Amino acid sequence: MAKAMAFASHRTVLAENAPSCILDRAMTNAASDTMVVLTAEEYRSLVEDAGDAALADAVDRNAPMMPSELLNALLNGDLHPLAAWRKAAGLSQAALAQKAGIRTATLSDIEGGKIDPRLSTMKAVAGALGVDIDDITA
Repeated sequence: MAKAMAFASHRTVLAENAPSCILDRAMTNAASDTMVVLTAEEYRSLVEDAGDAALADAVDRNAPMMPSELLNALLNGDLHPLAAWRKAAGLSQAALAQKAGIRTATLSDIEGGKIDPRLSTMKAVAGALGVDIDDITA
């Protein structure tokens, strides 16, 4: 136990939402610091949860999001990336074409894989959707 106390005094693990079974094992050192003894698995779980929370906090809440059903269709090859992002944005082909300053037929041909569009066209469409150009290319 002395080794655990010495180790704990050098490394403090804080968990605001720690399970009560962990807090039940709390102890205080000579400096009145509250110490918690964790199993290796409990520690790994807390670190993983903290990492997940940090990633969630880093997410740009204004970034476009794609619903899972569209993502699955995209990953299965059933939907062109441009069509998936257009649908995720809730836009018709005509609305996106107008927003991007291109013809609706051009957008339809891109989504259908009938043409290899110019870079300037894809930049305009990506900008209109608020995504990176890499997100809408097949």
